[in-house]
Amino acid sequence: MGEILSELEWKVLMAYLDGKSYQEIAFELSRHVKSIDNALQRVKRKLERYLDDRNCSREYAREERA
Repeated sequence: MGEILSELEWKVLMAYLDGKSYQEIAFELSRHVKSIDNALQRVKRKLERYLDDRNCSREYAREERA
């Protein structure tokens, strides 16, 4: 995941998965709440793209074996 997400995105994601609110994350990372929201939006887009690429690769591999 380190090659996909920036350091900030990774920290925000981990804090969010720990159940922290946007306000708590913003306070801990000395950022504005909007910057936390933006980081999580980027994380979602990047992870969707990553999962789509993996699914396409798996489908292609299956077709090659058939």
